[in-house]
Amino acid sequence: MDQLALLFVLLLGAVVSVPLGDRLGLPAPVLMTLGGIVLALVPEVPNVDVPPELILPAVLPPLLYASAQRTSWRQFASNKRPIFLLAVALVFVTTAAVAAVAHAIVPGLPIAAAVALGALVAPPDPVAATAVAGQLGLPRRMVSILEGEGLFNDVTAIVLYHVAITAAVSGSFSLPDAVLELVRSAVVAVVVGLALGWAANKLMGLLGDATLQVGLTLMVPYVSYVLAEELHGSGVLAVLATALFLAEYALDADDVLTRLTGRTFWNVVDTLVTGAAFGLVGLELHNAVSTASGRWGEMLGWAAAIVGVVILVRLLWLLPATWLAKRLHARRSDEDIPLSMRETVVMWWAGMRPPSRWPSPFLRR
Repeated sequence: MDQLALLFVLLLGAVVSVPLGDRLGLPAPVLMTLGGIVLALVPEVPNVDVPPELILPAVLPPLLYASAQRTSWRQFASNKRPIFLLAVALVFVTTAAVAAVAHAIVPGLPIAAAVALGALVAPPDPVAATAVAGQLGLPRRMVSILEGEGLFNDVTAIVLYHVAITAAVSGSFSLPDAVLELVRSAVVAVVVGLALGWAANKLMGLLGDATLQVGLTLMVPYVSYVLAEELHGSGVLAVLATALFLAEYALDADDVLTRLTGRTFWNVVDTLVTGAAFGLVGLELHNAVSTASGRWGEMLGWAAAIVGVVILVRLLWLLPATWLAKRLHARRSDEDIPLSMRETVVMWWAGMRPPSRWPSPFLRR
């Protein structure tokens, strides 16, 4: 089996896993991850060889655009404070905690590499949060916060990751420069995203035909991501800005055909790309086995320590953050925040992360 055939197997599995997951009571992404692990154990299945520089621009734009289409600017605005506490502040805290522990327990691990590792595992995955939370029948306010966190935390984490990689290569790190990079990246991304969203909206009005309009939306997230990255902005935030702009202002409310066509199309894209992405996560077992090379006990111990830090930090952050959010907005009824300890615990455990979300130069050669 070559890699092209393996890709088609993953796409077929993405379709089949949806009804199978409904029968078994399991989310389809979980089944695809397990299926990928099974395939990784078959000798005839080749090792996955995807160029690291293509993973983010190929997978993230359509997934983020599809997820953003299910939300709106109004939902984000009504939850902006709890989302900020989770998607920005918590990512910084988790990255710092993981970096400190990893630097202490892994012999010879540079601090810049430890920060890069922290950025890799700090943000919960937007695909996992959306797929699982939606099937568990959680309150809409919790799903909105989890989706908002999952969408925006990648912006913070990817910038931290890039800063850490730059520090590892150059051998120097400056906190003011890192903060300035974060701000500059965000500003460039928002400008690019909104400008492209405005231009795409105008072009969709000129096209008229529903098929052409939906076809344009397939190209828009890729153009937004690549253009922002070329201008040294955050491609992730640019895609989100474009998607939220189009969700609010694109299409006439009476244009039912285009809305239904677009929704169906992006549901198909979301299903296929999500299934393939989680299948590839399972197939990463190949790389895990080759990387471990007889050091399973030691590496599993390190992994357990990192996982423990991530889980504990999220809990310790959520408890005071929830209390603070309720204290600051006790007189407001329009902001959706956790209202009970039970909901806070659910949000704590909803911080799901796949074991391999981005390529790492420290893990792959």
